Amino acid sequence: MAATQYQIFCKYFNENVNKIVSNESPKEWISAEEWYQCKTAYNVTNSSQTNVLLTSQKSINTGLAKGTPYRVLYDALLNKMEADDHTTGKRLTYELLSSEEKIVYDLCSRYEEIIKMIGTDDCVIEYAMIRPLDHLSYSYSTEDENFDKQGTERNLKRAAKSIDSDLYNVVFDQNRNDNPKYDMIFTYNGMTQTSEQFDLYKYKTTVKTGNNSGAYTVVTPGCVPIESFNPPKTPGEDEAVVTLSTVTEAPDMAPSCMYERMERLKVSPWFYICTCNSLIAAMNKARELVDIYGKDAVKIGKIVPLDQYIDIV
Repeated sequence: MAATQYQIFCKYFNENVNKIVSNESPKEWISAEEWYQCKTAYNVTNSSQTNVLLTSQKSINTGLAKGTPYRVLYDALLNKMEADDHTTGKRLTYELLSSEEKIVYDLCSRYEEIIKMIGTDDCVIEYAMIRPLDHLSYSYSTEDENFDKQGTERNLKRAAKSIDSDLYNVVFDQNRNDNPKYDMIFTYNGMTQTSEQFDLYKYKTTVKTGNNSGAYTVVTPGCVPIESFNPPKTPGEDEAVVTLSTVTEAPDMAPSCMYERMERLKVSPWFYICTCNSLIAAMNKARELVDIYGKDAVKIGKIVPLDQYIDIV
């Protein structure tokens, strides 16, 4: 019989925050892709808006026509699910929905679930956002003697600095070492496209209004994440002199970006470090690792023949 050997295992140590990654955070991980799809399905009800989700066929259970916004169909389905049918006396159930109706129901109901988890701090959302749209430019006539060119340029620079400061705060907030995402392990899950700038980043805080009194107004998820000044003009619209009013609605046309999405691993992995030929050697090695990583991040395993405990058939 071979001599008994011992193996040492450790949790992953993230040197950026000097913390062990246990992957045991109870908070649910919501991908940016899922959040954006649910948010768009639930919030965008204007059929003329470019990012609106519309049905591809007539609804079997509600009779709504093809091209109906997802949220409109969802509300109609809820009404039929909550009230008895006047002819049959029965209520509509999820099992009776068509394939497209189930997609609509799943997206919109999932949005409501995520909003509740945000309110109770039971989830974290993947952050994928690019700089919001702004139209920080101006035009004027050389014949206009009353136009304050230098003052306008100062206002433009002030607006740009304000946006840059907000973006810096976003990055700083995400890099806090108490961010639950630092206690999660992910695997690569391909690439996707996002327009996450439609999202409100700071769910529990406020976004400034356009007045000069310093007042604040609470903005709910689904709005722009950072204050946006003078969104791009619509085709054919004349160039307007800049004003520093705040936009409280997401622009109809927004740039999107490609990013590499990640999927959270739902395991608590231990990583192999080394094999020792005696318990004393294993304990000495483990003691060194405990001093670095902590007692809860180090484990010693004993190698024994499998048939010592299990009869293999």
